[in-house]
Amino acid sequence: MKKEQVICKVICNIIFFSLILSLFSSIVFADEGITIAQSTAKAALDNFGTVSGIALVFLAFGTIFWYKKFKQKSNWVWLWVSVLVTLGLGYSVLVFFAEGAEKGIVVCETPENCVIAMHIHATFDVEVCGEEKTFGLETGELSATHTHKEGAGNSVHFHERLPYDSKTETILDTTPLRVGNIFESLAVPFTSECLYDHCNGQTCSGKTEPGRVRMSVNDAENAQFQEYVWKDGDMIKITFE
Repeated sequence: MKKEQVICKVICNIIFFSLILSLFSSIVFADEGITIAQSTAKAALDNFGTVSGIALVFLAFGTIFWYKKFKQKSNWVWLWVSVLVTLGLGYSVLVFFAEGAEKGIVVCETPENCVIAMHIHATFDVEVCGEEKTFGLETGELSATHTHKEGAGNSVHFHERLPYDSKTETILDTTPLRVGNIFESLAVPFTSECLYDHCNGQTCSGKTEPGRVRMSVNDAENAQFQEYVWKDGDMIKITFE
């Protein structure tokens, strides 16, 4: 076998096995917690088109080079088939895990002992007397509602397991998803009466009428305030004005 053929085969194997590792890495992390697999799958799915495109471009150039150099097609046919099958299976797996991240994946040790693993997000818009308030980056316990670098501190995340009743399909303890939790982690007052350092009846600078705390969820007024259990995709606006 010529030296060029050996090099090409090595490159082919590297491309093939790199795809397998990158596409199925979410499964490898499952023993660290199913929510990690979900998070990894969502991130991988976002970049799936880029990864696939780069791999296919490399394969196309490699095929052209191989054929012009050696006038052989057989060695590339199996690689194209293998890569396309891998991409198809990988996409299916990533979609399954990514959708599960939003809907939640239920795991039961026994019919009476179940948990639901979720990776969900919500966006907050908080203003006090017209001044925007942010939660900051990397705030809150990872086992509770917290922020990451995404969303400039106003996007909150929750990826953990909660006790779940598989018969009624309900979460048994929604306490970690209370809106009040994120404010408690910041040591910031938030109730139906107060927001940050302003309480109902006080006036904002330059105003004459007393202000009050208001809250809306997805543009609909909500009177649950700190007790509201937020859901994936919620747009929550809290103001004092």
